[in-house]
Amino acid sequence: MPRQNRKKEILTALLKILASSRSSHVSTAQLALEIGISEAALYRHFPSKIKIYESLLRQEEENLLQEITKSNADKIHSDVTVRCRHTILIFFRYLEANPGLANLLISNDLNRSEDKISRRAHRIFRRLEGVLKEHYFEKKLDASNQPESSADVRIEFLIRMIRGYLLDFADSNFKSKPSERIALDWFLIEQIIIQGHGGKDDHVQSQEQ
Repeated sequence: MPRQNRKKEILTALLKILASSRSSHVSTAQLALEIGISEAALYRHFPSKIKIYESLLRQEEENLLQEITKSNADKIHSDVTVRCRHTILIFFRYLEANPGLANLLISNDLNRSEDKISRRAHRIFRRLEGVLKEHYFEKKLDASNQPESSADVRIEFLIRMIRGYLLDFADSNFKSKPSERIALDWFLIEQIIIQGHGGKDDHVQSQEQ
């Protein structure tokens, strides 16, 4: 098998194993067995287990951000609440289709030697936070009468909320879909997003869309 195809097969196998366990620990022996190769063959493609995880997270980060960017292309003129909601839904739907990635993003059982994996996973949330911030400042939501910190606080709330939904997703063995739950809760979440900037018109526009 060509080298790149084998690498992709290894990363796909890692996602599959992560989707079937609440633990983020996958041994190279377990991974090699899933693929049907030896551990020695595994190390011919990746120098260490950490590099396998890092490659997976790098791949999924780019795939996820591309999906969000492509999906948001037709939302450029929408109200900020519509754009935030759409971005979060795309994020959740991607993870629902890739529960192994969701497991890795919210896992707290990585040890100190695997700290690089935790930081790499955390970067995905930071990238999502950056997209949500763009929605605020492209629409100049806070520029007229509020400090930048006002939007920062609300976006930090959204990120904490997203983590909470993902924890529930994992606790349900990936059956309770966060994209469906947030649709029920969105009215309350929306109040946090528009709070304090005189967003009545924005709220009406959001409801209309």
